[in-house]
Amino acid sequence: MAPTKPMLSWHSDVSQFIEASSEEIMNYCAQPSVSAVASCQNIRRLSETLVVKFGFEVTKSEYKNQLFVYDMLANKKIKIARLYRFFRAVDSYGFSNGYLVTEYVREQRLQELNEPKPRRHSSLQV
Repeated sequence: MAPTKPMLSWHSDVSQFIEASSEEIMNYCAQPSVSAVASCQNIRRLSETLVVKFGFEVTKSEYKNQLFVYDMLANKKIKIARLYRFFRAVDSYGFSNGYLVTEYVREQRLQELNEPKPRRHSSLQV
């Protein structure tokens, strides 16, 4: 008998969401216990470190654009969410929706980016 995969939960790690089927992620998003992010019904927190954005307007070009920005800003002060996965799936009403699974990034205030870093004083004497 083949071992069964554990069901997705808040405690699932990134690899479990990456390896999960599209249907498993869709079903997980549909659970009432999975909370919407910032009162947006089409963004759900999957776990402590992941979110998924889904809906008709979520496209592969959005995924590619975000991937481009992530790569361009990888070593900068601004934190960009890592992209893990994109897929399209037909919902129970027959609509084709895009699903974009990304890293959850805690808010960062723009003011913090502009604050000067403290200078280190050299111990060398001139």
